[in-house]
Amino acid sequence: MIELSLKGFIELYLNWGLSIIPLKYQSKVPDLRPGEIVEYRKRQPNQSEINKWWFGNTKHGIAAVLGYNNLFCIDFDEEDEESW
Repeated sequence: MIELSLKGFIELYLNWGLSIIPLKYQSKVPDLRPGEIVEYRKRQPNQSEINKWWFGNTKHGIAAVLGYNNLFCIDFDEEDEESW
């Protein structure tokens, strides 16, 4: 089994053509202001942003940005779950 480091996952996702953003530690909430997220639907983060987000003084998760490179998601919920 191959184990990837954080840097390995970041490189893999970028090579797959994904635009990625930081998530608050152990959360599904982006650690960016709402207006900033839109920018990453048009481009991938640069090396400076990657270093700041994942190799600075804080811990972050990784999220792929929907809309970049036509990435989309279909979410299937159970029948008995609450609907939006």
